[in-house]
Amino acid sequence: MPRMSLAKLSTVALKKELQRRLEALPKLIAQRDELNRQIAELEAVAGVLATGYTSTSKDFPDLVKKTLANDKRFERVARGVYRVKG
Repeated sequence: MPRMSLAKLSTVALKKELQRRLEALPKLIAQRDELNRQIAELEAVAGVLATGYTSTSKDFPDLVKKTLANDKRFERVARGVYRVKG
């Protein structure tokens, strides 16, 4: 959809659009916060390794995935995506 030039819009139309966006803002903020609470399995593996934890296990990513799946503090949101409960 091509963008309209702001010069061609009336101030009434601009105010109406601003009001619509302001009304949608709380919902968008809630969606953003929910997405920020989610963690993908591979992000969890990278996060653990970034803290300085070292492992020589070939199965280390699988161990992290199993821990996320079995730990009661996390709930599965989608395949390979978890979030903190609460």
